[in-house]
Amino acid sequence: MPRTIQRYWPFPDGQRGCSLFRVLLFSFCAALCPIDAQSTEPDSADDSKTLAELPLEDLIKIRITSIATGTRKSISEAPAVASVVTSQDIEEAGATTFEEALEMVPGLHVAFSGQVGAPKYVIRGISTLFNPQTLVLINGVPITSIVRGDRSSRMGVLPVKMISKIELIRGPGSALYGADALAGVINVITKTASDIQGTKAGGGIGSFGTHKAWLFHSEEIGELKASIMADYRDTKGHRKTILEDAQTSLDRALGTSASLAPGPMSLIEKGLAVFLDVEKSKWRLRGSYYGKSNLGSGPGVAQALDPKARESLSRSTIELSFHEPEISEYWNFTSRLAYFHGKQELDKDLTIFPPGADLGNGVFPDGMIGNPEFWERQIRFDNSALYTGVENHGIRGGAGYYFGHLYRVQESKNFTPSFAPLPELTDVTDTASIYIPEKSRNSLYGYIQDEWRFSDNWELTLGARYDHYSDFGGTFNPRAALVWTTTPELTAKLLYGRAFRSPTFAELYTMNNPINIGNPNLDPELIDVYELAWLYQFTSAWHAGLNLFHYEVSDLINFVRDPIGTVTAQNSGTQTANGFEFETKFRPHRNFFITGNYSFAKTKDENSGKPAGDYPNHQLYLRDDWVFAPNWTWSNQLNWVGAQDRTPSDPRAALNSYARVDVILRRSGVFRKFDFTASIRNVFDADIREPSSGPGPTATTAAIPHDLPQAGRSIYTEVSYNF
Repeated sequence: MPRTIQRYWPFPDGQRGCSLFRVLLFSFCAALCPIDAQSTEPDSADDSKTLAELPLEDLIKIRITSIATGTRKSISEAPAVASVVTSQDIEEAGATTFEEALEMVPGLHVAFSGQVGAPKYVIRGISTLFNPQTLVLINGVPITSIVRGDRSSRMGVLPVKMISKIELIRGPGSALYGADALAGVINVITKTASDIQGTKAGGGIGSFGTHKAWLFHSEEIGELKASIMADYRDTKGHRKTILEDAQTSLDRALGTSASLAPGPMSLIEKGLAVFLDVEKSKWRLRGSYYGKSNLGSGPGVAQALDPKARESLSRSTIELSFHEPEISEYWNFTSRLAYFHGKQELDKDLTIFPPGADLGNGVFPDGMIGNPEFWERQIRFDNSALYTGVENHGIRGGAGYYFGHLYRVQESKNFTPSFAPLPELTDVTDTASIYIPEKSRNSLYGYIQDEWRFSDNWELTLGARYDHYSDFGGTFNPRAALVWTTTPELTAKLLYGRAFRSPTFAELYTMNNPINIGNPNLDPELIDVYELAWLYQFTSAWHAGLNLFHYEVSDLINFVRDPIGTVTAQNSGTQTANGFEFETKFRPHRNFFITGNYSFAKTKDENSGKPAGDYPNHQLYLRDDWVFAPNWTWSNQLNWVGAQDRTPSDPRAALNSYARVDVILRRSGVFRKFDFTASIRNVFDADIREPSSGPGPTATTAAIPHDLPQAGRSIYTEVSYNF
């Protein structure tokens, strides 16, 4: 078989893959047997029903999104390539983390950074160290850290029990959302008092020393609706072995023997989230705290194992919004003030390289230690209005202000700016040796958008936004979307958009750092995207969609190793890609539901002519949900990730494909009050790895040459109680 065909075949490992495929096929076919579970099809969408019990037409109708325009629209009408993951999807898939919930989205791959193992939400192959190109919102408010542009490293986004639904745009979103909506936008919508309806509590236990507990409560008194949610989780994490790390290479070069590899990654953590939501009439107040403590360093902050380091991360937010649906006959108005506070603290010393390490300027008997800590705050003031006084038009305009401030930085370390040992750990706070200075930025923005339905079957959306930043100037980003309801069953979309990403403070200002160095002369990243999409309902039981896309990213920012070994942030060039995404939902039997998607992306680094790398060209997701008896649901899930090309400077062979199979059993309404879920993830204990960073020009091997091993087979069970 030719090599090109082998790479595209989902199970290239011969008989083992065929066996895996047969097991899954048998599971799907068994569920298709005409077993009567004595359930009837509901007349309309009902959140109390499982996805397998909902009529497909109702299932499609409940996929309502406002992420594309600010106006509530169905997926088929939205002027963007959008997806919605509901709380029911999350339950049926047995997802226990936000990252597991995203795995069902076409064109999105959940990867993990080689630096501390932080999750990355990589859309259509745009992959960099901290993944700042994907904008994440909670209830429409960004939770981007001004320091790295991520979601506060390993802290994540939100516990899945608190999520009502996740709305996603694959493609640019800057015309509406501004900075960082380059590859896509993920908007997490939290549960409200209407979703909770009383008091709910539960807990779970699983592999890797994982424990969870949650308590939700809501009250409705007249116009006042209030809810509070609390969620706690702790885990030791999987302890997969790193065979060689960055220190291994240093040992070979300098004749030392300091490396702790082979050894396990440190993925231990404890997390607490609390969310408050109070609504009365036209006003809404939301507040949240999400923090993780006792965090391990994954594969190490410099890709050298560090089993003892412990970190604390937290994010606090408060948001006050006002919505007037009828200022006058044709106007409505929304205003929002939001405050964000984030911090990173070290509970135990962060050992960059282990005891006995030598970087060429002397031995570190206690290890090379650096304890970077920071505190940041952000303020956003947003206003928008919708005018419908022009026939067949919905004209939306908005303006706002943003202020971000890295207001406190602390650091202690035992090395000089030339990375020679100091005799003891030294506090360098407020000195020229600090790793990043205190900085601030502000911006003003304005946008306008027109949704014009110029005939019964055609709608044209035109929009543009201008942002002006205090530190790098202005940027203008337009969008255009033409949606044609060709027939009642078929919708076609032609889309164009431009987006930008502002350089982060770490990319601009990091200094005196043995890992990465900033560059104050960076330009913003820019992307232009062209898309063509179709959605078709073949029958009342079969729905499908196909998206084609092409994009070009210019001035992509990456940390690049120069010939003398320094890793500096640079506008590293241009990346292009072509690809498609296909997704379908099918109900072959009234108690059986299948959802799946397949995506392909061919990326290219224009400087080298090679694939951009660190992203699977092919991905396949399949899940079936079978109601085999009243209140019982059995789900099977396949996540196949194709081979991943290396980055242009990495000579290693492509990372092998893998297939992960999960099985989930759910029982609702036990004694009318209890719900029960049990799941086995990675049933066949596949060897799953995510790519590690490639070697620089002066290195012969990657820092972690055998890549980043992911969790093997795991078991998880949970029980919840509705008071």
